[in-house]
Order: sequence, then C-alpha cells, then structure tokens
Amino acid sequence: MKTYFNPTNDAVLSSLFNLLPELVAVGDRNPNIEAALDFYENDLPSPHVVDVELLRWKGKWCSTEDADLPTSAVQTLAACDREFFPNIHTLIRILYTLPITSAECERSFSTLRRLKTYLRSTMSSERESGLALMNINFHRDINIDEVINTFAQRQPRRLLFVKRKRQSLVRT
Repeated sequence: MKTYFNPTNDAVLSSLFNLLPELVAVGDRNPNIEAALDFYENDLPSPHVVDVELLRWKGKWCSTEDADLPTSAVQTLAACDREFFPNIHTLIRILYTLPITSAECERSFSTLRRLKTYLRSTMSSERESGLALMNINFHRDINIDEVINTFAQRQPRRLLFVKRKRQSLVRT
C-alpha cells in the first residue's frame, strides 16, 4: 500500500497527465513533466531531446481547435506520432498502461476471494476449480448435450429417468 500511495508516485502521475493535449493547449509555458522525466529516464529512447519535443508538442496542440483535442490517454496515444515524438509517445504509453497494471491483478484476486468465501462450505474443491475455470474461459462455446453425455458416461446411476405415463386412479 505504501508503494501505491507514495507522494512521489502522485507527482509522477500528475506530471504525466500534463502531457494530455487539453492541458498542454491551455498553459502559456511548457508542461511540467520533470517528475516523470526523472522517474522514467531509463525508459525513454532519447531523454536528451525531451525539451525540443515538448516545444513541438505544445505547438502542435496550441494550433488545434478545442473540439479536435484528444481528451483521454488512449486518444492522445493514437494522435501521437512515434517517430516525431518518441519520448512523449513512450510517456503517454506509460500513462495509458498504469491503471491496468495496478488494478487488473487485484480485481482477479478479490473475485477469487469472494468466490471462495461464498462457495467454500457448499462444494468440493474440484467443483470450485471447475467454476473458476468456467469464469476464466467465459468466451468459449459449450455444447450442453456433449457435457450431459460426458457426465452420464462418467457418473453411472442406478436409476434411469424415464418418462412414464401417468396412470389415473379410477374409483368404482
């Protein structure tokens, strides 16, 4: 928890947000991304030319109408030319992927914990594993008739369920 809520991470994240075009086009000076540059310096392809890229980045978005400005990191990444803005492209890609890396694994753990808490007392571990696999592989098509036939072959029963005609009782 200390890693996620570290004040340094807040400064880095807010400086990455300063690269979004709607914030770049508003300010009179270059966006303040010093914290992000210090933190991600080893990940940038050419950190020595970031100042020039920032000038071009600001010029690009100041000359664009407000209605055409990208409003999210996804749209900004699509609008960023990788060859013309290599460092900014890398920083926006980092901004784009940060929420996924921090939340996806935690969400799967909490889902599994809820599943186990709810179902632990009512089923065997084999059935619990089967339900977890069904949840993970939800996109696969399941042939219900094939599942029933496989179950019937593996689990023979003494009673066969046959549809019988109902006999009515007649009183005399």
